[in-house]
This record gives sequence, C-alpha cells and structure tokens, in this order.
Amino acid sequence: NGYWMDSTEVTNAMFVNFLNAIGNQMEGGTTWVNPRSPLVQIFEKDGTWQIKPEVENYPIVGVSWYGAAAYCEWTGRRLPTEAEWEYVARGDDGRRFPWGNEVDCKHARYSGCGKGTLAVDALPLGVSPFGIFNMAGNVAEWVNDRYAADYYQESPMLNPTGPSNGYSRVVRGGYWGDTYLALRSTRREGVGADKHNNGVGFRCALTP
Repeated sequence: NGYWMDSTEVTNAMFVNFLNAIGNQMEGGTTWVNPRSPLVQIFEKDGTWQIKPEVENYPIVGVSWYGAAAYCEWTGRRLPTEAEWEYVARGDDGRRFPWGNEVDCKHARYSGCGKGTLAVDALPLGVSPFGIFNMAGNVAEWVNDRYAADYYQESPMLNPTGPSNGYSRVVRGGYWGDTYLALRSTRREGVGADKHNNGVGFRCALTP
C-alpha cells in the first residue's frame, strides 16, 4: 500500500535534536546510541549533545534498532518495513541497484571509493527511481522487520511485515566498507537489535 519515505538517511543534526529533547535512554539492555564507537560523530558535553565540526549533514551511525525506532516515533513516523525499503530501492522494474544494473563510485560510496561516510544528499546520480538518496552504500539501514532467512518462502504476498519473533532485525543497503556485491537491492542480513554498528544508520517512513 502507499507510504512516504524519507529522501535521505537521518543525519547527525537530526539525531542530536532528538537526544537533546529526551536524552540517550536505555532500551533492549543498551543505550540508543553509543558515543564511544570510533566512527560516531556526536558527543555529550556538559549535558548537551553536540556534533563534531562539518558533519552535521552526515548520517548518524552507532544507533541500535531501538534507538532508530524511537527516533522515528518521536518524529511522528516509523521505520519502513523491509518490503517498503526494497520497493523504493528497486522500483517496479526490479533493477539490481537503485540507479540501474551497473555500479561505480559516481553512484555509491562503497569499498574502493574512499573511507567513511558522505553527506546524506551526496551522489545524486545514485538516487532510486523515486528520487531517494543513498539506498546503496554510505551506511546500511535498519528496517522494522525481524530477520529470518526463510521468511519470504511463506510470507504474505501483500504488505509483508516480517516474522513475529526473533532477536535480529533486518539491515539493508550495504555500507561504505562493503564490496559492490553487498549494495544489491535484494541483499538482506540480520543484526541484533541491541547492536551499535558503525556502518548502520536508518531513515523513516510514514503511512499516509
């Protein structure tokens, strides 16, 4: 069914506003964000969350699934389902990558194209059929669904929402350190919902 999707990944500046509003809370046995992770570009000083210079528009990383879901809820949105994410990435013509079937550094940030993340609206040649930025590379992205390797052998045809149980949540899209094969729009993996990963960010969706 129809839905809205954020055109970019959630930025450091967006997430800092969230933390300064309600704090870095505990959920699922861990804090929403781990500022001690080496590639996290935000920090807390004197009770206020701040951003390192010149990275306000870069994607937040080091956020657990719980933190991503809490942010989206705070903004009146939600994490996308895996099916929603893949449709936005592949379009209705089943392309291999969001922009087409070939890949190079003009389209995505991945291994061999430089270390670290780029701004969330970088690489306009790599947008999906719906004009969505960085759905392949830069950072991989949390979605709402729990992970099961065989879920789509028995899932409903319409609006699948993932298994009802499971520790891991689905991550999609590949990150800046992955090979180009990990950027394929069909690739999926499961990551523990309480993990803080330096290569994983997220974006939000909205039901009209």
